[in-house]
Amino acid sequence: MCKWLFGWLLRDTFPKPEEYLNGGTECSHESVQVRVDMEMPDFLTETAVEMSVNQIEQSVSTEDVNDDRGIVIDKPTEVSDSLLDNRQLVKVFSECADLLNEIDRISPGFKSPESQLLIEMINERLRSVLYLSGGSIIEGELSFDPIRHTCPGNLLAKDGATICQTIEPGVALESRVFVKAKVKLAGS
Repeated sequence: MCKWLFGWLLRDTFPKPEEYLNGGTECSHESVQVRVDMEMPDFLTETAVEMSVNQIEQSVSTEDVNDDRGIVIDKPTEVSDSLLDNRQLVKVFSECADLLNEIDRISPGFKSPESQLLIEMINERLRSVLYLSGGSIIEGELSFDPIRHTCPGNLLAKDGATICQTIEPGVALESRVFVKAKVKLAGS
């Protein structure tokens, strides 16, 4: 196996490491003889790999059945295509949404144009990260939905009210809204 992995020849000799030579240990200055097995291990042969692939294909294609030894072969579990099942991705979306909400909360305290520009840049970059990670943009919708929209100037906005402008787009991941779109309603 070593020959196959590292290219060593049978009965190659290797000097002992310098740390043993200078460390005053029991090691002597003699070189070490290594016996190398020239055969590749069975688990790495083509037939073993083909056999494993065939076993996997059989187990995927069968339902719950007993094999000849009485072992139950389970039906493979379904793999979900939903991004919402990816806990790490949902956690990233939640953290970014919390950060965007925090930025919104503290941004009125920054009055200088440079501070406002920096806040806008951070806000846009965080939204871009969410869009590039599979999120969808919430904008251009015509009727107000309190689950998907917020209206900063109108706290009593009603479901179904007409939206005249999207001030800041929101972010959703499939059916879950992480950042509500800021909108302006008609007549306000």
